[in-house]
Amino acid sequence: MKCYLMNNSSEIKELIISWMVISLCFAYNLDLMNFVFRLPIYLITAGIAFLAHELSHRFVARRMGYVARYKMWNWGLALALFSAIISGGRAIFSAPGAVYILYGGIYSWRDPKKDETLITAAGPLANIILSILFYGLSSGDGITSTVGYVGFALNSSIATYNLLPIPPLDGSKIFRGNMLLWIALMGASVCIILYA
Repeated sequence: MKCYLMNNSSEIKELIISWMVISLCFAYNLDLMNFVFRLPIYLITAGIAFLAHELSHRFVARRMGYVARYKMWNWGLALALFSAIISGGRAIFSAPGAVYILYGGIYSWRDPKKDETLITAAGPLANIILSILFYGLSSGDGITSTVGYVGFALNSSIATYNLLPIPPLDGSKIFRGNMLLWIALMGASVCIILYA
């Protein structure tokens, strides 16, 4: 049985570095005590949001028989850190990397355009599902409620942002490949934000 999660030590290293940088950016705050309190929360919430999004793309691609690998983007991570510092942690442009997929080869009988749409949709769908799960935690007490609220806000924002039909965001590929699927995902994402 194949392992569809990870099998390359450099890929694991790049996922961990991306996860740490994203968490630091979202937790960034000029008040050191606030930063220390926020960091563990964002290591959990931003980490889960990021990993679920990227590994969903990767998992679906590999299940369809394609070669897929996460590759971090150094300039994107630097831009995320820069935007966090400049804005005091209020506006973060996060582009840590992407899952690169090799289409064709022995699976040339597949329809790569249709597959690309489904693979691309997997990331925002993972964030939509996570936003619902984190919302369930937000009604708890204490730190559980905080983690739930932050996880909900992050995942619903990531899903909605990624679904914008603007290249190179996921939404542009989904919109181009299957407009009804894009409408369903964007509608679900917006409804979660508006009605939660």
